[in-house]
Amino acid sequence: FRSVVENDIFAGSDRDYTNGVRFSWLSSEENMPLWSQRIANFLPLANDGNKRISVAAVQSMFSPENISNRNIIDGDHPYAGWLYGSVGMVSDTGATLDNVMLTLGVVGPLSFAKNTQKFVHKVIGSPDPKGWDNQLKNEPGVVLTYERKWRAIAEASSFGIGVDVTPHVGVNLGNVNTDASVGATFRFGYDLPADYGPPRI
Repeated sequence: FRSVVENDIFAGSDRDYTNGVRFSWLSSEENMPLWSQRIANFLPLANDGNKRISVAAVQSMFSPENISNRNIIDGDHPYAGWLYGSVGMVSDTGATLDNVMLTLGVVGPLSFAKNTQKFVHKVIGSPDPKGWDNQLKNEPGVVLTYERKWRAIAEASSFGIGVDVTPHVGVNLGNVNTDASVGATFRFGYDLPADYGPPRI
């Protein structure tokens, strides 16, 4: 079981993607149900590694830069929440990690993003966001995701101090977001774990 929190409090602005909370569970390789193994064998992009089932519940929120304005701000990001659950399959060869995931959820007031942001801002003493009455309306969302990571394609270690670079590519197809991504995670530290880097929401 794992939890991840992302927040822009260190950036000093609430603009665009402002907060995310993710709770997830990953099965062991031994406890992967037989029916899910059979489905995994038919997936062409992730069928040659040790497989696990992943389940996640996530809330993400977005807001404009000026949260003290009650009106719609032209040219800025609208208030929006995205509450969803995901189920997927992870395939790990030791050198690559493939993640295929189906996400179902809701955008709008039913995401409870307004309640979350107002509560957190009250607790930490940040300004109260005024424009949530203008948030996107309720709409169901579905997204199909595929991502591949290459573990530590470049790495070096000396006296326990390590450096590595883990590239990744991905694509999302759905009515909430459709996009492609290319990037890499650079890590520097003591006794780095032999994994694919920290998870991202």
